[in-house]
Amino acid sequence: MIGAWDVIKRALGSRGWQWAAVLTFLAGALVAAVVPASEVVLLTQSVISVGVPFLTIRLAGQVRTAVGARVPAVLLGAAVVSAVAGVLGVVLCVVALAVRADPAQAAAPAVVLGSVLVQVGAGLLGTGLGMLLRPAWVACAASVVVPLGVYGLLGGIEALRPVQGWVTLYAAARNQLSGQMGGLEWGQWAVVTLIWVVGLNLLAAARLRAAGVLVTGPEASRPGPRTGTE
Repeated sequence: MIGAWDVIKRALGSRGWQWAAVLTFLAGALVAAVVPASEVVLLTQSVISVGVPFLTIRLAGQVRTAVGARVPAVLLGAAVVSAVAGVLGVVLCVVALAVRADPAQAAAPAVVLGSVLVQVGAGLLGTGLGMLLRPAWVACAASVVVPLGVYGLLGGIEALRPVQGWVTLYAAARNQLSGQMGGLEWGQWAVVTLIWVVGLNLLAAARLRAAGVLVTGPEASRPGPRTGTE
C-alpha cells in the first residue's frame, strides 16, 4: 500500500516536478523582491499559489498510474507539500521585508496560518482537477483559468460582486493573507473550501470510482484497473 510519504517521494524523483517546484519559488522570490512592501505577502503567496496546483496535479496522477495509490494518501501528500510551500512563502516574505520594512508583519501567527491555508487550498484544488481532467496540462491550465475566470466574471457584474467573497478562491486568499479574519471571513472561507476543495475532490473521486479505478479503501492496495498516464 502506498502512503502519503511514498506519493511525495515518487513526485520528488520526477525531473519535471523538481523544475516546477524550483520555478514556483523563484517566481515567488522575484515578486517578493520587487513589489511594494505593503503588497509583499499578498502577491508573493498569490504567485506561489499559481504554481502549487501544478505540483499537486502531478501527485494526483498517481491515483491512476501507481498500484496502491489511494485518494486519501494523495490528498494527504498534497496537503503536506502545499503547507511546506506556504511556510517557504512566509520565509521569502520575511527576508524581503527585512531589508525594506518590518518583517514581523509577514511572520504574524495569523498571516502564517493564512499562508498555509491558502496554499493547502490551492494544492487540493490541484488534486481535484488532476483526478478529474486529463491530460495533466489541461488540469494545469484549468487550475489558473477557472478560479480566476470565476473571480473576474463575478467582479465584472456589479450585482454579483458580493458573491465573490463566498465562492472564489482569490477573495478567500486575500482575507486569509490580510491576517484579519473575523467570523464573516471564516464563514466565507468555509464555503469556498467546501466548493473548491471538498466538493471538487469528492466529484473527482466519484468519477474515478465509476470508471473502475480503485482509489479509496483497503482494496486500493491490490492491483486494479488503471487508466491514463501520470
